[in-house]
Amino acid sequence: MQYRFLRTLPIAVLLALSFDGANAESFCQVRGVGEDPTAAVASVRAAVREYPSLEASELVELGVGHEVFLLGAEGCKASTLWLHIDSRRCIDRKRVNGSCNTHKGWIQRGDLSLGDFERVQNWTPSRIDVGIGDYGYTLQIGASGTVTYRATLPRKCRRGEQPDNLGFCMAPVRYEGGQLYRHQNLVIVGGSRTYIEPLFVPASGALCSTNCAECCESEPSPSSVKGTGLRRPAPCVEP
Repeated sequence: MQYRFLRTLPIAVLLALSFDGANAESFCQVRGVGEDPTAAVASVRAAVREYPSLEASELVELGVGHEVFLLGAEGCKASTLWLHIDSRRCIDRKRVNGSCNTHKGWIQRGDLSLGDFERVQNWTPSRIDVGIGDYGYTLQIGASGTVTYRATLPRKCRRGEQPDNLGFCMAPVRYEGGQLYRHQNLVIVGGSRTYIEPLFVPASGALCSTNCAECCESEPSPSSVKGTGLRRPAPCVEP
């Protein structure tokens, strides 16, 4: 899982650094200097269609938080109802050097993270423990939507150290602060230089990881729920 973390870090850093105001304009960025195409993510469960119409055949369905490439020249500034995208979903399982033919089609603009993200002002204090392969982290969420992040991540072992996981040694990451921002069902953590994958809110109302179906908010501490009638959130639904 460490390879996925390193691959997605550049865009994550760009996105995290863009959330320093009252509102975050969008979760849509060019992946890196001189790179093309532009990346965006689905903010709801969305269908990619063969041509720009609800009557068109569905090629593939995307989950909340799934990253796509915008194929139009306007990129993040696109304002048309339908956008041409590369879904980054393989048509079949045949891969050559790690690559495959992907579904390319049309998706409604409102299904992508191109709208304004509003700063979350109030939230029930809670915590999310996310474990994906050897990549694990904890988000502690405060009443005003603030987020504290801590994790242990793989690194190359130093001389004399014994590898703990897949030939790597695990190192703690210092605490990082951030703030929740929300657009439709998609929630992201802005203001932190640490990569934090998008989160989403399913029907249960619990905040969950987009890449770990069982990784959702745990029950707040007794002191934070006394007299509020709050209960442990229902199990998370995979995006």
